[in-house]
Amino acid sequence: MLNPTCKGCRYAVARQVGSSRVLDCRESYRIPILDITPDETGAPMRMPAIYNARGAAIKAVKNMNTALQIASRGGRRPSYDFSLTVESREVTNERDETYFVPFFGRPQELKDEALKADCEMLRQSMVKP
Repeated sequence: MLNPTCKGCRYAVARQVGSSRVLDCRESYRIPILDITPDETGAPMRMPAIYNARGAAIKAVKNMNTALQIASRGGRRPSYDFSLTVESREVTNERDETYFVPFFGRPQELKDEALKADCEMLRQSMVKP
């Protein structure tokens, strides 16, 4: 039985994948990020965080992954050589309900070698031994 909040959601419809029934709302991505928003002095903060995306954010994350694959020339360059802007955009569905989805800017190559090293250190910390 579905939660009343989920009954009208387009992601609550189960679909068949192989021999399993999958709910799209259970699909999620956990993306390690390094927030380089400038602080009050103008220097990047370099604060590590985890961006958790699910539901309506899945499409935006898949598009971001595709853009990173293209920018990194099919994975020949590491994705942490690039920066992305992330913002939130308000969307209204056909029932006049509003919600927010992420919007990722185009990948831009990082020029700061120290920042690249910080990103690599973050990536290494996420790799299982």
